Amino acid sequence: MAARPAITIQVVPNSAGAHPALTGGAFVILDFPSPDPSLVYLATATDSLWLEKPEEYQRYTLIYSQVQASSALSPDDSVRYSATIVDQLKR
Repeated sequence: MAARPAITIQVVPNSAGAHPALTGGAFVILDFPSPDPSLVYLATATDSLWLEKPEEYQRYTLIYSQVQASSALSPDDSVRYSATIVDQLKR
């Protein structure tokens, strides 16, 4: 999946520690070509949420930028890290 041109995967490994911006849990930012709106998907312990409002999208893109700049592995390192984890799980 990471080899697709429109997809970037970046991992925040557990060794990076807790980032204050991630207290709300995991999220996925989905950008689509116009006229479709961009969305944020939140997965919680008990629910799934789709956020469509522009201000919600802006908030999560800011959170993403903060985490990406301070804690995330580069895209290439993320692919290598993910492959290592997959290999470990196969054992």
